[in-house]
Amino acid sequence: MERTLAVVGARGFLGGAVAHIAARSGWRVQEFTRSAPAIRDGQLHPTAPKWDAVAWCAGAINPHMVQTSSATQDLEPNGVSEFLRALRSAQLTPTFVYASSGGTVYGAPETPPFREDSPTHPANSYGHIKLQTENLILEIAEKPRVLRLSNLYGPRQPSTPGQGVIGHWLRAVAAGDDIAMFGNPTSTRDYVYIEDAAEAVIAAAAVYEVVGGILNVGSGNGTSLGELIDHIEAAIHPRVVTVRREAARPTDTNHSWLDIERARLVLNWSPKVDLDDGIRRAWQYYESLITALPRPSPPSISGPLPNSSE
Repeated sequence: MERTLAVVGARGFLGGAVAHIAARSGWRVQEFTRSAPAIRDGQLHPTAPKWDAVAWCAGAINPHMVQTSSATQDLEPNGVSEFLRALRSAQLTPTFVYASSGGTVYGAPETPPFREDSPTHPANSYGHIKLQTENLILEIAEKPRVLRLSNLYGPRQPSTPGQGVIGHWLRAVAAGDDIAMFGNPTSTRDYVYIEDAAEAVIAAAAVYEVVGGILNVGSGNGTSLGELIDHIEAAIHPRVVTVRREAARPTDTNHSWLDIERARLVLNWSPKVDLDDGIRRAWQYYESLITALPRPSPPSISGPLPNSSE
């Protein structure tokens, strides 16, 4: 029997991948965007009774937005809360999968790898908002699935301020610019390829029950910024990386990677694409964007060519 997955944020980096892979996997996919929302003026889309699951991949905020504008801090929790309360009022109980942030809800003084039961210590306002939204979901949703995703990367990643270091670096290399490294080269992060993350979202939408509702999704490994440079250099060879060192930003954490054993057991999911392969795939995409740009036409010449003896 065909099941229906509503993807909120279906034109985004994660949402687009979820919609594409879910459709390929046999789901009936309904895509919702800012211009075609799943809820408008408190009213759910007419197809809501047919939803078996909802994948909330709408990125209403990013770390830079939250850090620079307090007006954005309520966007995500308010939007999610309105949506879930509308489902409850309509007595609809689809599985609700929320893309949270494993890279920002955990932090010092705890040390990685972080498990789902590790104490949460958000390092910045973005992490606090993600955690606040998680708590609303666990309180309101009938079938909550909170996925704490590590740092996503891959082809077509948007250039968002404060997010997506691999995408930023590969765009810079393709354009012939320096790479800006913020903070200490020994700082560690966890990177998960976009298709692997999307498959975890779909698996969470399909699984019958998740005790506690929270699952980490990442590579399960920490990679330092210095090591990441090495991976980039291997992917772009024979091009050369030029690194410009910058001070750490207020939103940056020192060390973060995730224990993903629970996702392996509950979702029967594991990442398939390793960092070298994922960066190569992403580099092919960014390099193709540059080579596909039209070359400027030579200037038109009117009149006779100049005499070579003059």
